Amino acid sequence: MNTCSHLAVLLLSVSLLPAQDLLHYKFDEHCGDEVINFAAGSPVGNATMHSTLPGGTTAARIPGQFGDAMSATIFPLGPGTTYLNTTWPPNTVTGNLSFAMWIRNPPGNPAAIAFGYLFGASGTSANFRLFTGSSGKMFLAGLPNSVTSAVDLTPLLNAGWVHIACTVDSAALQAIWYINGVADPAVTLTAPVAILGTDFTIGARANTGSNPSPLDTDEFLLSQNVWTPAEVLALASAPRAGDGDYASGITAQCGAGNISLGSSGGPPAVGNLGYTLEVSATAPSLFLLLAGFDKCTFGGAIPLPLDGTPILPLLSGCWILADAPVILNGVVAVGPTPMPLPIPATTPVATNVYTQALGIDLNTFATSMSSGFATSTGQ
Repeated sequence: MNTCSHLAVLLLSVSLLPAQDLLHYKFDEHCGDEVINFAAGSPVGNATMHSTLPGGTTAARIPGQFGDAMSATIFPLGPGTTYLNTTWPPNTVTGNLSFAMWIRNPPGNPAAIAFGYLFGASGTSANFRLFTGSSGKMFLAGLPNSVTSAVDLTPLLNAGWVHIACTVDSAALQAIWYINGVADPAVTLTAPVAILGTDFTIGARANTGSNPSPLDTDEFLLSQNVWTPAEVLALASAPRAGDGDYASGITAQCGAGNISLGSSGGPPAVGNLGYTLEVSATAPSLFLLLAGFDKCTFGGAIPLPLDGTPILPLLSGCWILADAPVILNGVVAVGPTPMPLPIPATTPVATNVYTQALGIDLNTFATSMSSGFATSTGQ
């Protein structure tokens, strides 16, 4: 495919890609065990990363295909397991399904791919799961019949990041594997999708971390749509844009729920000049919007979350969750009040912006802080 036609596919894919996904994990948080679900509007919340590698979840975040990724079990370092518990019950899926991710065999691991599960769900032996092993193929089970990729991926996985995707069409009774955007022959399903299992886990067999994945994982995406070949090719070319809330482990925020952040104007896709943050409140309020590129440190030095009480008595009980090199102010009359955040065409993909709103009730002068809100650019 020449450069012009490739670009045309990418531009077209922005409008083709479905607006609603269930799971979208980028692993870009850099710190803590909370992993943001960037699937805007999904009923599934954020996930929790577990790692027994030396250095814990901080060491388990490694350079990925885009931004950071989740480390596999690194065999030269000895026993160690890294996995992501989403708490999502996949047994709610009874129709179509598509998923995608970037994977690789970590440098330093044996060249022969070890046995392990890229994902799985707690429950019976017939539950929904994906595993690999020395054949270098992908084995998807629990649909109810198994769907296996066609070729040995070992050379690709040892050379670097590989994009895999699978679409499952219950109406057509077929599943199709894609490797780096190229389709395998379709596999016939014996029956429509009827998945078993709960507590969906990425990087292991179940939420106990059993049979961990031997492969690093980046940009995990799961949808209840059947993606077209053009949509899969787009995902193999650039990360999906998305946004979502985060809490950084804070459960007792000042004025919890009185002020919140969201977005409108479509996803934060590169070139979307209409992307807008929205500030909402339960009462007319003054607000400050903190915005920066870091959710781990304030000013590059002070670890986040940061207790605001020593900074200003007004912030008693408030926790700062985002760096704030940029601070904007305004008035929200309940809401939503728009705060435009245009995404120029020159913006690099996988640019993450972290924001948080501080509100002061104009009637009671009580303070409140929103959860953090992460915006990640992509297609």
